Formats: sequence, structure tokens, C-alpha cells
Amino acid sequence: TLISKGRNKLTFIWESDTTRTTKTLTLNPNSYLVNISFSLENMTDEQVSYIPYYQLVKDNVEFERSMFDVESYSFDGGIIFDGDSYEKQYADDLIDAPYKKTHTNGWFANIRHHFVVAVLPPTGVEHRYESEHDEAANLNKVTAISNSSITAGPRQRAETGFGIFVGPKLQDELTKARDGLEVSVDYGRLSFLAKPMFWALNKSHTFLGNWGLAIIFVTLMIKVIFYRLQESSSRSM
Repeated sequence: TLISKGRNKLTFIWESDTTRTTKTLTLNPNSYLVNISFSLENMTDEQVSYIPYYQLVKDNVEFERSMFDVESYSFDGGIIFDGDSYEKQYADDLIDAPYKKTHTNGWFANIRHHFVVAVLPPTGVEHRYESEHDEAANLNKVTAISNSSITAGPRQRAETGFGIFVGPKLQDELTKARDGLEVSVDYGRLSFLAKPMFWALNKSHTFLGNWGLAIIFVTLMIKVIFYRLQESSSRSM
């Protein structure tokens, strides 16, 4: 039940015979990060433990690749970050061997060509990450289950929360939301070339203020850098 709505905040409440749960979504107008907090009120006379878990569910959509559609070559699905690197979750692989691993500073996401939805559990807390493909419903499911329970004493409250990044793959915004989230930008096999070129484009855009001019500027700089090599090659011919 929605109990309050503000400019940047929504609060919901759910009650059972044993627990009153208050869920608050807080939006930041200067960020794509949504903070979600839970207040769990134990309404019994006994101690109660809760296990936080998070899940993303996505249709497994298969695209036919086409040279006329660049996005058809980009990965569209779930990824799991273990604190150092991420692993793509392919439906065919999950049918044979569902993913089950434990990470401390991980996160998981669904990514597309330009956008990402990432669930960011609390850092420093061990979580069990699972990923599976539901063949009957044709759904991919990625889940993180905390290995640390939250305890509320009799008639007491417990607090917990996590973050969700929902938005475009802007490097600066991704880094602000969580260290390591910028790796959700999939450069492919040519990442060793694409990353420095993107860095140069981004820096050029900051002082030129126009992506078209930034592309022209970077192209000219590459021409200048390789001018001697190109000149020597032309002479040898």
C-alpha cells in the first residue's frame, strides 16, 4: 500500500500478522541511482530473523544478427560481477549448468546496448549469487541472497537496504553509483582499442561541448599521431 508520495520519495507499507514492512524508494535528481530502504518491525514477542534477497527477471529474447542493425551484435542479458570482473549469463549455458557462486562485493545486472539495470547489494556482505533459465516461461533469473541474516528483537525494528541503478551507460554516472559498475559497458573483443578511444572522445567533448566536433578532433589527432608511420609506408611503396 502506498502511504506517502513526495517529489523524490515513495513509501509503501505491507503488514502481516508478524511483521510490518515499510519500503522507501528515494530518487536523486542528479543520479540514476535509486536507494531502496526497508524497515522491518517485528510485531511478535519473539526474536525474528530475516534474509535479504534480490532478483531480476527478464524475458530471454533472441535476436537475428544483421549487418544493418548494430544493436543485434550487442549482448542483451544478465551479468554477475564478483568484485573483480563480470560473467555474462547465457541462457543455453544456464540450462546445462545454473550459476551458483558466493561473492562479497559483487552486484548483478541486466544490460542492453546503451542501458543497464543493476542491483547493488550492500558492500562487505557475503551474498550467494544464482542465475538460471526457466525454459517453460523463457525467462532468465538472476538472484543474490545474503548469507547474513537481519535480526529484530521482540517488538523491535531492523533496517536494511540496497541500491538500483537504472539508466544509460554513462561512465561517470556508473562510477559514482558503485566502483566497478563501469565494466557493465561491453566494449567487446576490441576493448583495448575502444576504451582509450572512448576516453579521448569523452575528454574532447568536455571542452568542445559537441560530440560531432569531438569525433572530428579525435580523428585528426589519430592522423597526426600516425602521420610518420603513414608517410614511411607511402615512401616504401
